[in-house]
Amino acid sequence: MGHHFLDIAGARTLPTPGLVATDQAVEHVVAAAAMGVVHGPAGLGKSYAVERALARHAGVAVSWVEFPSRPTMRLVAATLFEQLTRDPAGRRSRFVLTDELLESLGRGPRAVVVDFADRR
Repeated sequence: MGHHFLDIAGARTLPTPGLVATDQAVEHVVAAAAMGVVHGPAGLGKSYAVERALARHAGVAVSWVEFPSRPTMRLVAATLFEQLTRDPAGRRSRFVLTDELLESLGRGPRAVVVDFADRR
């Protein structure tokens, strides 16, 4: 379950409409093995809400990734490859990495969360 951002012992989360909507959206995305987007202003609690919702899916492997501003396609492929396989990308091309990523993603339920995707 998500932790309180100030690590306050005993803190509880209020089921705000946004939190409930995120829970439902993540539930639908996981059930459909689909892609989804959670967006909103900075500081709203999007990462916390997604982390909290995904914690209910014990059988789903979760990978959290972040990219710098304006990443290259090779960097995206290499970062995802390393997160999902725990192997170094080395000098492979983005095309080889993409093929290996697709193979890895087919091995079972997985959620890939791209956090801070709005960086410019």
